[in-house]
Amino acid sequence: MATPVVNIEDLRRIVNRLLDRVEASGTVKVPLYDTFYWDVPEEERYGSDERPTDLDVRSLHDDWDCIRFLLEEGEEPIIDQLGELATLLRYLADKLREPEDG
Repeated sequence: MATPVVNIEDLRRIVNRLLDRVEASGTVKVPLYDTFYWDVPEEERYGSDERPTDLDVRSLHDDWDCIRFLLEEGEEPIIDQLGELATLLRYLADKLREPEDG
């Protein structure tokens, strides 16, 4: 089986569509009520041979501070900021998910 490949332009379009959907639902701001979260260190994050044994505590507030300065003119992004963005997107998914019927 061939290894899946992520096309960056496709990913950009997908993220834009998802954020458009969030805005269309009336959500334009999401408070970061929760501050801390568990993070699996990179060396243990991928693969499923063993359960991770070492968890880190990270801060959503710090993640947001780390990436929001990119809105300022002349600030250059760094690749590591994708991790902070991913965590914030996960938080949005968790907080905005529609409740299950039941």
